[in-house]
Order: sequence, then C-alpha cells, then structure tokens
Amino acid sequence: MATRKPESALVGLILKNLNKLPRTKAIKLHLSGMNNAGEPDIFGCSDGKFFVLEVKRPNLGKRSQPTALQAIKLEEWKQACGSANCVRSWEETVQVLQEDGILPG
Repeated sequence: MATRKPESALVGLILKNLNKLPRTKAIKLHLSGMNNAGEPDIFGCSDGKFFVLEVKRPNLGKRSQPTALQAIKLEEWKQACGSANCVRSWEETVQVLQEDGILPG
C-alpha cells in the first residue's frame, strides 16, 4: 500500500519550486488564533504580482476541497489581489498562476 505524503510535504514542494523562479518569493505563514482561521497556506509575489494559495492533498474527495471558511477567505483575497486559488499539485499551481497572469505562459 502506497503511503500518502502529508499536506505539509506538498506545501514544501510548492514553496521550493516557487522560490526557484526568478523574481519570485513565497512563504508559508504560520498563523495562530481565531482571527487567522481559514487563511491560505502560501503567500507570494512574482514580478510584482501578489498571490495566495490554499494547498490540499489530491484524490481525497471532499477533503481535497477548501472548507467553507477557506473558500470565503480565498474569495476575500481574490477580491483584494486578483489571484487566490486552491491547488493540489505543483502542476496545478503553475497552471492557475499562468491563468491569473502571475507567471508567464
């Protein structure tokens, strides 16, 4: 039986790859307290364009989707900065950031 990587490993992989890109910086904020509940996992900027990402493990059905609170927070960030997405892989990260005009296509 194959073991699944925890979500933290996927966050680490995405951060590692984002931070290899030119003019890009991304971090995982370790937030605590009720005021920060539901905030995205990754905050970043590429060539002056800000983005946030909620990371979920793939192939877990409903658990691969953002919670109701996370969806609300993503929408708030989308309204503020234009690029706020839930991703489940490095490939999906590149795809959504290209679609949002953050990364070149």
